[in-house]
Amino acid sequence: MEWEGESMVKGTYVALGVLAAIALLALGTVGAGVAAYNNLNAQSVAVDAQAKNVDVIYQRNFALIPVLQNLTEKYMQNEKDIQTQVAALRSGLPTATTGNLSVRDNYTQQFANLVALVGNRAEAYPNLKADQLFVNLQDEVTNSQNKIAAEKLRYNDKAQEYNTLRNTCCFPILVSHMAGFGPKEYIGYSNRPNQVDFPSGQTI
Repeated sequence: MEWEGESMVKGTYVALGVLAAIALLALGTVGAGVAAYNNLNAQSVAVDAQAKNVDVIYQRNFALIPVLQNLTEKYMQNEKDIQTQVAALRSGLPTATTGNLSVRDNYTQQFANLVALVGNRAEAYPNLKADQLFVNLQDEVTNSQNKIAAEKLRYNDKAQEYNTLRNTCCFPILVSHMAGFGPKEYIGYSNRPNQVDFPSGQTI
């Protein structure tokens, strides 16, 4: 009887050990899943925040439109084609402000081209050429284009980090599918001519 009792005790210990191992495994699995979720969420938020940084530079660029309009109205009243283009650019500002990536890129390029055109004709307008506001405007337009390109690169770097994590075996890829963490689109690539939306379809 003592032998049977010892056997039962040993069996109980074994069963408890198995249950403890299962519990630890379950806790470890849950912990790994939570960690993967938190990591994916943090990187997803970082990507979206960087997309907003791209948008901020667009908005700063668009804020320069009234400056160009005021300068051309002050110094170039006789340049009818310039006045017409500036008026058209100004009327398109609301659409560009709320537009998608393609619209904003096109509008930004139109603005830069118009500033360059005004700059080329500034030789005939010494007062315009010497106006510090115009000098600052030219510098700001160039800086904005460079900043937009830089922020897009930063966005793509963060998107790459997120997409790489999302496809990492095993917990991140499981959590990404279960929790709805979709891939992040890259921006600014010439081999994606049909991409007209902000990353993840946002029009921030």
